[in-house]
Amino acid sequence: MKTITTLIFTILFVGHGLATEITVLNAGSKTGSFAQQSTAYADDLTQSGYDVTLDIPGNHCLAINKFNLIDGPVLMLSLIHISEPTR
Repeated sequence: MKTITTLIFTILFVGHGLATEITVLNAGSKTGSFAQQSTAYADDLTQSGYDVTLDIPGNHCLAINKFNLIDGPVLMLSLIHISEPTR
């Protein structure tokens, strides 16, 4: 999992040179599993030397509005519902 996360961050920063600042934006609730995951990503990035801004606005509409206002690299976590047909 750490390798995949590192790969994602590498891809994010290719377009921004050697960015040292990143915003971790959670589009879910303030207390759900994505909030915990966002906090874990922010902690890992901070330990790797990045200046991290963790933003958990509480719902996806606020998160999308904040995303449009952020200048710089953003890691946005959002839940995607995938449904399977009943058998």
